[in-house]
Amino acid sequence: VFKVGDVPVAFPYQLIRHLQGMTVEAEKLERAKRQMAEDMRSAMRPIEGQSARFVSGPFADHVVTVESIAGTVAMFDLLGVRDHVRLFPPIRPSEQVIGSVHAEAARQTGLRMGTPVVGGVGDVPASALGVGAYQPGIACSLLGTNFLNCLVTDAPSFEPRDVGLTFCMPGPRWLRAMVNVSGTTSLDWAIEQFCQPEKMAAAGTADLFARVEALATQSPLGARGVVYLPYLSAQGIIAPFIEPAARANFFGLTNEHTRAEIVRAVYEGLAFSIRDGYDVIPAEVHEIRLSGGAAKSAFFCQMIADVTGKRCVVPSGSEFGAKGAAILA
Repeated sequence: VFKVGDVPVAFPYQLIRHLQGMTVEAEKLERAKRQMAEDMRSAMRPIEGQSARFVSGPFADHVVTVESIAGTVAMFDLLGVRDHVRLFPPIRPSEQVIGSVHAEAARQTGLRMGTPVVGGVGDVPASALGVGAYQPGIACSLLGTNFLNCLVTDAPSFEPRDVGLTFCMPGPRWLRAMVNVSGTTSLDWAIEQFCQPEKMAAAGTADLFARVEALATQSPLGARGVVYLPYLSAQGIIAPFIEPAARANFFGLTNEHTRAEIVRAVYEGLAFSIRDGYDVIPAEVHEIRLSGGAAKSAFFCQMIADVTGKRCVVPSGSEFGAKGAAILA
């Protein structure tokens, strides 16, 4: 979702960027445009009904209301690709029924023929719905390779400017997200570099992380002054500000520190990166729902609650993106 003047416009920027950059001759360009349009419709083949675009995602091609569709056209004009507007199907809300399962799809999937099909949402809004983050003030942190720290709002937010992502959600709801692109990547790296004894002794993944957490608890709160800046990605950081040159580092190390301090500092640095993400969103966080691989750690979830000062809830179950899609249907 982008801000054009005072109007929030969700727009298929990634697709348009490809169209904008094409310099091939007219015949090849037409073939490429037709293929892109077909790709957009390909997901609709298993159902009977009209193809459509849906409200979802940071690059979703949907504007706030049907009345503000002019905003989308303005974006095409701005990027110099107005002629391509005709390639895109009509706008539909994500929760709207847009077709039904036809006979061949029923045979292949086992679904009952005629089952209603809704447009659906992208993975991040679906995960938010799946963990129950729908009311304004409820946040959710999706703790995977990337840490997506998302807050539900009742109006679109683009602050701080040029930082973070804004997603459309079903109904009059929005999702403002700040992302640490080095989430569990930092933990995996630390385990590989500093936890070989735990790796060798572990009976499996769960046992490995239990041993790593036991090592971290040997160090007191604050890791005896060791601080980890959790920006390990070669991309730098994109929240709470953009800095491609940002890099991870340890600060405060002395010859008195041990592996325990280093590992605990990694956990603490990641927890503070979550707080940094929420601190820059200009709206109040009432509660944080936690999901993803790192949410399986009671040690880490308690640390997030302590660092943010917010009530943190870990919903039972898994596959929350799939659950969100099911809830929408």
